[in-house]
Amino acid sequence: MTFSIAPASSMEVVDHSSENWEGRVISTPINKKNYLQFNLKDLHTEEKWRVTAFHESIHEVEIDIGSICTFTATKEPVQQARNPGSFDFAEFLQYKGFSGSLHADAQSIYCRDTKGLYAINQFRGSVIESLNNTYSPSTASWVMTLVLGEDKGMDDSIVQLFQRWNLSHLLAISGLHVGLCIAFFTLLSIRTGLLTKETIRWMLIVLLPLYSIIAGGAPSVVRAVWMAEVILLMTWFHKRWPVTDIISFLVVIFLLIDPFLAFQLGFQFSFLVTFSLLLSKKLLQNISSFRTLLHVSIISQLTLIPIQVHHFYILNPVSIVANIFLVPIFSFILLPYCILLVMVYWLPFPITSLLDQFFTILNTILMRCVQILDQFLYVEWVIGEISLEVGVAYYVLFVAFMYFWQQQMYVKTLVASTMMVVVLMAHSLVPYLSPVGRVTMLDVGQGDTIIMEWPYRKHVLMIDAAGKTINDNGELFTYAIKPYLHSRGIGKVDTLLLTHKDRDHMGSAEQVQNQFNVETLLLNPFYQLDNTPEKINVRHVQKGDTFIIEGTSFMVLHPTYEAGEKNENSIVLSTKLGGKSWLFTGDIGKEMELEIMHQYPELTADVLKVAHHGSRFSTSSLFLEELNPSVAWISVGEKNAYGHPAKEVIDLLVKEEVHIMRTDQQGAVFYEFKEETGTFYQYLP
Repeated sequence: MTFSIAPASSMEVVDHSSENWEGRVISTPINKKNYLQFNLKDLHTEEKWRVTAFHESIHEVEIDIGSICTFTATKEPVQQARNPGSFDFAEFLQYKGFSGSLHADAQSIYCRDTKGLYAINQFRGSVIESLNNTYSPSTASWVMTLVLGEDKGMDDSIVQLFQRWNLSHLLAISGLHVGLCIAFFTLLSIRTGLLTKETIRWMLIVLLPLYSIIAGGAPSVVRAVWMAEVILLMTWFHKRWPVTDIISFLVVIFLLIDPFLAFQLGFQFSFLVTFSLLLSKKLLQNISSFRTLLHVSIISQLTLIPIQVHHFYILNPVSIVANIFLVPIFSFILLPYCILLVMVYWLPFPITSLLDQFFTILNTILMRCVQILDQFLYVEWVIGEISLEVGVAYYVLFVAFMYFWQQQMYVKTLVASTMMVVVLMAHSLVPYLSPVGRVTMLDVGQGDTIIMEWPYRKHVLMIDAAGKTINDNGELFTYAIKPYLHSRGIGKVDTLLLTHKDRDHMGSAEQVQNQFNVETLLLNPFYQLDNTPEKINVRHVQKGDTFIIEGTSFMVLHPTYEAGEKNENSIVLSTKLGGKSWLFTGDIGKEMELEIMHQYPELTADVLKVAHHGSRFSTSSLFLEELNPSVAWISVGEKNAYGHPAKEVIDLLVKEEVHIMRTDQQGAVFYEFKEETGTFYQYLP
């Protein structure tokens, strides 16, 4: 497969010497606008590495799964999660058995296919090219995703929609896809009379491993293929083993080959669901097809809830019902139709065009139904990160639920299912019963986001919502702010205060407003809004104003007048919470600090949020002497281009014996309190 590598807009410089590498590509390469990424197994050490190549010029690379590649690369430090709830890339690589990450020189990459794989990859490439030439882009993208595991053309909005409704498994080739392919091949061969059953069996034994490669070699496909292979071989030798024994055997074999599979969600999901269905076979016997689908969907969904919530913190309860109706439609209408389109793409244009148009109509109706469902019935239940104890309690009740259901003890079944819901509800209600509050400064790089949680979750206030740049595309919100809020079980931000109109302070404000039901938006008088939902109460505050949240008084010390520089218009807040006095300064400079000091000569603060990320143009010695803080919080990006925090600011803080907490070194920092006492924490060790 050829990737045209486009110029990169930015590229991280790595201060390590380059090394020569040679290895086998063990994943389907990912091609984005400015980088190429694939997984590699070193031919000499057998170690696995994640390889990323950023590009500055057009360069064509022939690369596919199974290719042998040589290149020069440097080892990159792997970034661990810097905020609670965020994706931990270091842990991800560790659980997948990777030794680390490599930054490759794009111009140095040379790949060759092994003889056996070359023919398979060429065949796969020719099929993909033919599908693109035969069908419309939308139809081709669906066919390639569902049958060949090639999802590059799939619209991101569709992927996100399916994620919201727990339907992502329908877009990934799995045992269902493999089973339907087997059924199609068998039915076609028998109906045409071309092959005997024995010949079909042997052809499947040979062809299925080839299909797993053609389908991109995804772990779910490999697992499904091997399961089918074992069953086919057993029928050939007239052996009868319980399917549970076969699956247990395969689990052991897979884990012996790669012990790190035990930590992978796909592995956990597929085998957990399979075991649950097999152990529930009494419920699936002697019932109609519709009831079978109904039972399978319910059991599958209930099996995975604790794992899903543990990793993603939310649950869409309506998705359980939606899956009951949508999974059969995809499984027995859309997917078989896509398989058919692959089998007949060689037919004359009028026929393929007619088939394409019919698929477009069918798919449009189906997608519109899902979009309407999403618009009117999407319910996001934010549960938060669940503990091991909650997971164990849920599964104990789930086993009881399944037992009572199979024994037709319906009253006890209802009680057990109700208790499963109660366990999740009780966990989601814990913050509302806790007397502990928290103030958090998230690590959002070169920006500000501070979240204040009152005891008993009476109120959540967010001060600023950072976004990197105009080209950020909401990444900070998606990968830092949103996961943190969800991990804390926060589904609503009662008040959002934006100190001033800079993207590093308000770049994620729109997403927060739209997704976290903001009730009140506080702005400085010179902050003009582009658009705000009507349901939000917008209030402008300036010097002299006071607002009260759950008995906590916030005094606005600035701004008084419109300054020429946006930073100088920042809202400055003074408050007392958890037995500490706090001063939040936005991005004001020394001149405004001195003005505030003269106007409020008695002002002090136990905790100072250092202005403008520790810039040398803020935080004067006179200001520190008057405030007399004991703790300074600095929100600053790691290795930022501005040299923040400035050495002179750090020296001043050290001289004044102020304890410094900074996000570039410690990740997110917290203050947890109960009544008038509390403790400071940092996320990174």
